[in-house]
Parts: sequence; structure tokens; C-alpha cells
Amino acid sequence: MIYFNILPPGSDNEAIFVGSMEEKAEASVRLPTSGDYTIRVYLMGNDKDTDKTVGYRLDVAISDGPPPDDALVPGTNYHATGEIECSFKDNPQVKKCSFGVVRQGGGDATVDVTFPDGFVRKLEFRNGNVTASDGAETKSERQSDNTVVQVNAAETFIIPIIVNEGG
Repeated sequence: MIYFNILPPGSDNEAIFVGSMEEKAEASVRLPTSGDYTIRVYLMGNDKDTDKTVGYRLDVAISDGPPPDDALVPGTNYHATGEIECSFKDNPQVKKCSFGVVRQGGGDATVDVTFPDGFVRKLEFRNGNVTASDGAETKSERQSDNTVVQVNAAETFIIPIIVNEGG
């Protein structure tokens, strides 16, 4: 039997889909970021060892944008709103901030985080990177199911991956 894996940009061996673990030779996955993905087609076991040749057809379809069922929150331009964990060097009492997210698909999104004083920090998630729309120094890293974003070494936001990707 023929199998295939789907590898994200920059990966040699860590696949987001492993065909040999599935019953059917088909995949429907949400791509976590933009970029060049690799589809690796392969044989296993005796078929591989004997250099067997197998014909196959590969159909690929990619749709852009948020899922069609990703409705807007009534009365807003956001796909989702809620609260995230946040902290500020100059105001340690603050633990939560309101957010609204506009999803573009593929993990790309704009997240507006509202500070307690009403200031809105606009965070742009593009191609796996996070920037602040005002050019402020931004560092980010993925920790488990969250993206931890630090702005100007004074603001920290913990944004669940599901905020950008929907679900």
C-alpha cells in the first residue's frame, strides 16, 4: 500500500499528517502557517524493500481564509472575542485583557488586545511570526497550545492557538 506524509515548512521529519497511521489514504488538515509544505509519498515493509513500483494519483486542494462557518460575533468585525491572560511590568495587578480576533486563515490573524485603560495593542500573526502593528519590539514563542507574546519587554500576552486558528 502507498502512504503519504504532510510536512510543514522547514521540517525534515516532523509531519502534521502521517498516512501510515490512518485507515484511508486521504487527509483533511488545517495548515498551521503559510509556506512551502512537502508531501512525501512512500512505501513500507516488503513493498519498499523489493523496490516495488506503484502507480498513484495525488489530488491537492487548499482553501484560503477563515472557515466558511467562522461567523462574526454579532455587532463586531471579530470572528471571536473574549479574555486572555496578560501582564504588565508597570501594573502587576492586571491578569486578564479583552481581545477580538479577525482571522485570515492558515493561522494568520489580527488580534486586538484591549488594556485596562482602553489602549488597544494590535498584534499581527503572519506566516508563523508575530509583530505589533505600531512597530514595537515583539518576541514570541509557542508554549504548548499557546503563543506567548512579549512587547517592549513590558507587556506579556498568552494567546491560545485556537484564537488564531478557530475551532
